[in-house]
Amino acid sequence: RQKPHPEPIPISALTLYTNFTVTPGKIVSGPIVLYNRSTKAYVYYLELQGVPNEWTPNRPQSVNIPANGQKEISLVFRPPRVYTSRAGRHSILLRVTSQNDPSKVLELRLSLTISAFSQFSSELQPKQLKSGDTGNLVLRNFGNIPENFTLSWEDRLGELAFDPKRASITVPPGETVQIPFNISRARPLWFGGEKVSSFKVNISSQ
Repeated sequence: RQKPHPEPIPISALTLYTNFTVTPGKIVSGPIVLYNRSTKAYVYYLELQGVPNEWTPNRPQSVNIPANGQKEISLVFRPPRVYTSRAGRHSILLRVTSQNDPSKVLELRLSLTISAFSQFSSELQPKQLKSGDTGNLVLRNFGNIPENFTLSWEDRLGELAFDPKRASITVPPGETVQIPFNISRARPLWFGGEKVSSFKVNISSQ
């Protein structure tokens, strides 16, 4: 006796976009059309795997598709502009499961590419230093890629000496680093007393 052939999955999907690209803080979306090829109406559950839930606001949890009918849904991706929205390609799996028969599952493979963005802050601690003091340059990387910084200390009149005078450092996404430096007078003050001198730190990211 021949075994009966398994019933085909009654759901199919059509999408024009399988690869999405978005910059954190922006929105990208695309339609997906689901077809119910059964002679009965079905409720289908939708599950998206591979990205955090907060990246897909208001995504549908289920759809009711009439017999031999279709339903268009929209996938919306909105990763926040924070360092945890890591740059690169993220594989996504959309699972469509029949409420009536959970063994009937349609899987649709997609990808989401997160663009890189740069954002950082810098701060001198403390704000005022005396000759012989050690200060700290604090760098915070708010971007979603490692930042390579080139630093140089200078004063306009050449009255100060810095150690180091130049430095390079890489700061991973979401991290904060402190770069210590020493400051002193390049030449002694002949008449004693104190003199206020200003300086700056040049910061370039690559």
